[in-house]
Order: sequence, then structure tokens, then C-alpha cells
Amino acid sequence: MAGETITGSVPMERIRAVIRTVDLDCECRDKLDLALHRFEVLERRRNLRVLIQDARWQAEQIAAMLDLLRELDEIRTDESDDSVFEELALLFDTIAVAAATGAEDMRKFRTLHAVLPDAKAPEETVP
Repeated sequence: MAGETITGSVPMERIRAVIRTVDLDCECRDKLDLALHRFEVLERRRNLRVLIQDARWQAEQIAAMLDLLRELDEIRTDESDDSVFEELALLFDTIAVAAATGAEDMRKFRTLHAVLPDAKAPEETVP
């Protein structure tokens, strides 16, 4: 999700700005506004699903790496292979990155979820 704007709807605002300059009758404009609103809601929901899927994937990666870290139980203080320690350090680094990514996904989710329209609002209302 890096680099993707999820809270704002910049393309939708630009589309709305262009449409405002077009001479449309009221009924047509209302239908177009409603269609744009529905599309925007669907896109936000799609983004929410993507964020949840990515956070789940991050959690799965962390769980897999934690399994690999069980190797720590077998390491003795007189271990002669120094590469083992670097491999374990890299696992910890990778877990940290996955955790930070999952946390960022959840913060983006919270922000995007806060701007979703009320599900109980009638669909016929035009924003």
C-alpha cells in the first residue's frame, strides 16, 4: 500500500470538479453524483479489504519467522558458527519490518474506516 492515497479521494474530487463545469440537468447531475458517491464508497471498501489482507499476510510472515527463531533454543554459548547469529539477527529485523508494516496498515484502516459513510444511511441520498 506504499505511496497510495487511501484517505483522500483526489481523483474523485478532480472528476467532480470537471463535472461541475458541464451543463447537466438537475436529474442527470443527481444521478451522476449518486453514481460517483457509490463508486467512492466501493473503492474505500476495497482499500479496507486490501489493508486487512496485507496485515494478515504480515502476521503470517511474523508467525513463520517466530518458528524459525526457535533455533535459539538449540544455540549454545560456545557456538562456533558466527553466521547463525547474523541469520537470527536478520530474522528479528524482518519481524520488525513486518510488524511496522502491519501497524501502518491498521492505522490506515482506522483512518479510512472513519470516513466511510454510515451503512444505515439511505442509498438514495446524494452527498
